Amino acid sequence: MKKLLSIAFAAALTVGVASAQEFKPAERDYFIAKNVTESIVKSLTEKLALTKPQQDSIAKHVLISAKQETDILEAQGVAIKTKREQQEANLKARTAKVKTFLTKEQLDKWAKISKEEEEEGN
Repeated sequence: MKKLLSIAFAAALTVGVASAQEFKPAERDYFIAKNVTESIVKSLTEKLALTKPQQDSIAKHVLISAKQETDILEAQGVAIKTKREQQEANLKARTAKVKTFLTKEQLDKWAKISKEEEEEGN
């Protein structure tokens, strides 16, 4: 039963995340949690013939769990963004340090190469 709930929760969360990309963060989190809850309750009702009181009880607890899961995912997203910002700052500092060792001609060539790479990337 726990495995069935876990699979249903993971599938519903994946679908909810994919379809909630266009909402503001607070709306998205509510939308995801609500969709996850509805999907799990519907799936369990179909498979286990849940009664209305069972559906309500399960929905209440799944909604709480889904909200907690979106909070965890949000915190991970913030951590990833922070790490990315730190990496970019480190790269800028390293580049600045390397440039201090280059001659004027090398710096001009570096700038030209960087510009070409940037244009190719866009």
